[in-house]
Amino acid sequence: MSSTEQEKALLLQEQLTTAEGATRVDLLIELAHASWYIDPRQTESAALEAHHLAVELGLQRKSAEALNHLGIAMYMLQQYDDGEDYLNQAIAEAREAKYNRVVINAYSNLGAIYSVRGQYSEALTVMYHALTWIEEHPEEGVDPWPMLNNIACTNNHIGDQDNSLAYHRRALTLAREHADDAQIGTTLTNLGMMHRRRGQMDTALRMYHETLALAQKAQAGRRIARAFSELGETLLQTGKPAEAMPYLLEAEKLNRKLENYRGLQAVWASLAHALTSLKRYEEAKELHALAARLARRVGLVMNEFYNKRDLAKLLDREGECERAAKLMDESLRLVEERETGKSAAYTGELNARYLGELQRLRTVHMERANNELESANDLLKRRQRELADTLSRAREMRKLIRICPTCLKVREDEGYWSRIEVYISEHSRTEFSHSLCPQCMKALYPDLDLEGES
Repeated sequence: MSSTEQEKALLLQEQLTTAEGATRVDLLIELAHASWYIDPRQTESAALEAHHLAVELGLQRKSAEALNHLGIAMYMLQQYDDGEDYLNQAIAEAREAKYNRVVINAYSNLGAIYSVRGQYSEALTVMYHALTWIEEHPEEGVDPWPMLNNIACTNNHIGDQDNSLAYHRRALTLAREHADDAQIGTTLTNLGMMHRRRGQMDTALRMYHETLALAQKAQAGRRIARAFSELGETLLQTGKPAEAMPYLLEAEKLNRKLENYRGLQAVWASLAHALTSLKRYEEAKELHALAARLARRVGLVMNEFYNKRDLAKLLDREGECERAAKLMDESLRLVEERETGKSAAYTGELNARYLGELQRLRTVHMERANNELESANDLLKRRQRELADTLSRAREMRKLIRICPTCLKVREDEGYWSRIEVYISEHSRTEFSHSLCPQCMKALYPDLDLEGES
């Protein structure tokens, strides 16, 4: 949170301590709006109180506005089903109250929820509907740029590149007419993402550099951090992790300073991928784990899932299949518990995509465990055979041995006479080598002076 945002939030909270009635509703809605990106839970709390108070006071327009903010808070917290319900209520109340601005905004936000859930046709339907309302009600003074930008992004998701490019260009033209650097930067960022998906990395990098320059000119910390992050991501996709690292580290530093935990979580995930590409696997595992914990803290369920999935892949790579399978299973259950109701189809698609991977990890783990067990059994059988052989030889050695007192040969059971060292070698694990004792050495080689030598 920047110092300006902090000051505004603190001022509103201070004013709320004494505010009552319609004034309190207005202040709560303003606080909900101010908290969108810095604290979605505060947006939820303020909007919920504003809605209840507006209903109590019979302020239908304010109730619709508060419901719209509740929908936004649920979107930011990835509670998409609740968000959809609040936004549909907001549209219904705003239509009844002829509050066109809220109708338009609620349609736009509903489209964003459908889009993030992969329901792109539903998203485009409500977005086109919102754009029509904007064009039919110019007296409301609603800027069509956000809707043009959202329609362009959604068309890109469904692979309609021509429509996407057309709406992005309309959005960029409008932003340049307004001389709105923030809108220009956002449109360029989205155009860069589109070009990146199409493999046009040089074009994407050029757009991100322009975005960075505009953000730095405006000293907009969050936009600067986003631009650094996108540049790092693009370089990472081009197979240049070493070049990506400085941009990602700069984004990390800025997000820490701004206390932008959502941005920080995304950057940690990207840094983990860069470290994986650089074969710094231990650091990558630590960052994936950190990113997953931060995702849980800020309520980003899907981000937590993807970080745990990537961590599982690293564990699998290092042969820790059991841990990998447990982590994958845990992350899938997390999504199933979090995404319910209308999101069941989305959850089912996710499960279908990753349950196969989970089954593969379990199969690999079982195969490795079976192989280890078979190896252990083989080793045990070999040791048992060796022990039985040793005991057999030991029993043979314990019997009475007939030996010649002159030549020291041993008589076998079959009546053959063998040298003693041959007999012992055949009936035990003992092996012999030959040397001369000092007495024999002296007797055989009297002329050699071997005194003191071994």
